[in-house]
Amino acid sequence: MSVKKIRMNVFLLERQQTRLEEESERTGSSVAELIRRAIDMVYPDRSESRATIGDLVKAAGIKLPSFEKPAQRPLSMNDAASEPDAKP
Repeated sequence: MSVKKIRMNVFLLERQQTRLEEESERTGSSVAELIRRAIDMVYPDRSESRATIGDLVKAAGIKLPSFEKPAQRPLSMNDAASEPDAKP
């Protein structure tokens, strides 16, 4: 099934054009495809939920550091008893 596409002219700032061209080269996607994806993320169909910040960061290819706490084993009764300020 083919989706009808409509030709549109837009004015971009030079920095916007540069960013699109760089992203196109990096991803192999056309500039037009990048613009369509950006529009879909920022202005989704009313039946879809809005993109989250996480969705936008992921789509931009930004890698954020993990802020997850390292896994800790639960304290046992023996551990609590050995704590200096432990209360029974």
